[in-house]
Amino acid sequence: MVTDMRMPDGSGWDLAQRLRGERPELRVLFITGFSDELLQYGKNLKEKVDYVLKPFLLANFLDIVRQRLKSA
Repeated sequence: MVTDMRMPDGSGWDLAQRLRGERPELRVLFITGFSDELLQYGKNLKEKVDYVLKPFLLANFLDIVRQRLKSA
């Protein structure tokens, strides 16, 4: 799943946690313009958080997605 951290009706973090409750194996790639958001939400995590910082080039984003899919 790819989600932005800031959304009109909540956060990508909350969405990911809710969906992981139903599918614990769900892999998530967060998009954010604020690296401190990832630190705030992820400070108690034992797992690595995959993210892309905005702004980014589409080609770079696609490379990151391909890499994550290959390592799945």
